[in-house]
Amino acid sequence: MPETASMRFGPDDVPSNSDTPRVFGTLRHVVSDASDPTAVPRARQRDHVSDAWMLAEAETARRRTPEPGAVRVLLLPHRFDPVDRSPAVVWFAPGRPAMTEALNGHVYEAQVEAAIVLGLARWGHAASPPPAPGWYARPHAMGLALHDPTGLPFAGGLIEVPVGWTTTALVSGVIAAYGVPAGLLPPTGDGRRIAPLMTAARRLGLIAAGRVPLRW
Repeated sequence: MPETASMRFGPDDVPSNSDTPRVFGTLRHVVSDASDPTAVPRARQRDHVSDAWMLAEAETARRRTPEPGAVRVLLLPHRFDPVDRSPAVVWFAPGRPAMTEALNGHVYEAQVEAAIVLGLARWGHAASPPPAPGWYARPHAMGLALHDPTGLPFAGGLIEVPVGWTTTALVSGVIAAYGVPAGLLPPTGDGRRIAPLMTAARRLGLIAAGRVPLRW
């Protein structure tokens, strides 16, 4: 079951850390009205206290899971097409969601919200997310990493990157997504199973994404 911080806070109390988890239902409730489990998920109304809290909780979650494999890197299959020019797609999926309560009483995944605070967009029904200035994807010795505008890696993991995907990314750019799957991910990168899971997660407000370049 996903975890969420149990601590509540007021506008003058921004905790920097919390190690006291509690269980919070299912991912279907993440950005819904707690009084109505069938409510359509919606974007979180911005407030500085919740933004600071989400950033702190996201950093805590990253410190807890630094080992390789903590984040799954999934490439949606793409064959380079000089006519189509659609971007390559990579999905960074945390293995352990960090469910956290915001000031408005709703519960969100802290790392997704932190990515949105830092410039990615919540990717819902739009065919493509908007550009994310300052963000970029970069290959490393054994996989791919997503870097935020500070230049630091926001997420990364192990994966063998096909030449066709790299070619598409260099020519047409990348849709880089970070978020929680709405279901169990397949053990291998089966694009036919990954795409529906990403679509479901987008509908639930669990995906932050942006158009970014691939840098070397």
